[in-house]
Amino acid sequence: MHYILRYDGTGNFNEFNDGTNEFVPVGQTSAPQLPTNPQANGYEFAKGIVWAANVQLDSHPQMTSPAGNTIANPHSKLNFVLRGVYFHRRSDLYNYTNTNHSSTGNGIASPDQFDQLGRNKADEINVLVLGQDDNPNYEYLGGIARGFGYANAQNWVKLLNVWRIHWSCRLSNNPLASWATGQVLTHEVGHLLSLQHPFQGDNCADTDGICGNNMMDYCGGGYALTPCQISTMQQQLNMYWNNYIGSCGCIVPHASMEVPECTAGNTTDIWLEGRGSFAEDAHTVDIVEIDGYGAPVPGTQASYSYFSPASRLNLATIYTFAPNKRYDVRLTVSSGCGSNAVTKTISTGVRCAPVEYLARSSAAGNAPGKAALAELSVFPNPARGTAEVLWQGGEGKTVPVQLLDATGRVVWKGQLTGAQTRIPLTGIKAGVYSLEVQAATGMVHRRLLVE
Repeated sequence: MHYILRYDGTGNFNEFNDGTNEFVPVGQTSAPQLPTNPQANGYEFAKGIVWAANVQLDSHPQMTSPAGNTIANPHSKLNFVLRGVYFHRRSDLYNYTNTNHSSTGNGIASPDQFDQLGRNKADEINVLVLGQDDNPNYEYLGGIARGFGYANAQNWVKLLNVWRIHWSCRLSNNPLASWATGQVLTHEVGHLLSLQHPFQGDNCADTDGICGNNMMDYCGGGYALTPCQISTMQQQLNMYWNNYIGSCGCIVPHASMEVPECTAGNTTDIWLEGRGSFAEDAHTVDIVEIDGYGAPVPGTQASYSYFSPASRLNLATIYTFAPNKRYDVRLTVSSGCGSNAVTKTISTGVRCAPVEYLARSSAAGNAPGKAALAELSVFPNPARGTAEVLWQGGEGKTVPVQLLDATGRVVWKGQLTGAQTRIPLTGIKAGVYSLEVQAATGMVHRRLLVE
């Protein structure tokens, strides 16, 4: 299960609590504030959703329609297993419009979140818990599914407006947000397994099309499944998608983490976003400095182990980083069923480039000196789409400029012309970049974060 948050960590459940309320009830002008709830952090809320969905599947009530129905429905023999909980601070993937059903832009059918954030796609259903709808007055819980037999696409489920509904429920002392979200999850997974809406006409003769208590109805409170619907789902799983069937036994954990590719010289706030698997119960972080060839530097290795479920860790509190160095960070997660590890590299250089990219010519001909470029600034920062470079004192002047990614690769070249120049960012991936301006005595750099 994935939570999409803004870059600053707001707008959804996080690793520690349920975030700060932004929901403004109808008739009010500001968002009422309640203390954040540590018991409703993203991990616990994910558990609540899956628990609710399984209780609903286990109840297998008989259909309430047609009137006088006495046919008992068998158990579907289906349950969900929560395999992982992930938190993604991605403002570029946060926004959506519930009423826009397109597969591009902010449309809810867009595959962008799944394509960029999905994990273990071959044998797990990726459930994406989106943040707030673009419409501040939209107060409905929703969902959409793509994949398996329902649509010719990859498999994912999006749960829409969950965080806002959670806060709406908290403000009205209603504890049922996770229960209602569990209903949406079972409904959407039903679509993945080729079930359709009975009221729109489906492929099962034992659904009468009357909006009642069927799991695929829109009447609310529906958990019932007919024998035909159960057979359809089981057939899909056993004939085509058996790699998604688990034994409900021991679950091997899956290591996952995000660390900054570069810190732009910062050595005191280097955050690891991690706990990728719900199955893990122990974590070990190993950090070692590496040389220009990627080999460990002797005497620089350190290890730290912890058992807390919190996934966010400031690495600078467990390791002393030096500027202009590169480090390998390895996260190992383990449980009684096994272990798994992932390694990523961090650069603490101002330009965030490996050693072999740092040798650049400083010959600049008639370029201005560094003092003349001291007032250079970039806004907005973070930026998306375009960024503006302001050069105080640059009127009537021209100077070469380029944008480098975290590996030192040039992704854009151009000229600063005058006091303000627009930098196009279309097609440039999210990440930390260095804006490099040629001065007569070297290079002037400005850090730019692209969302």
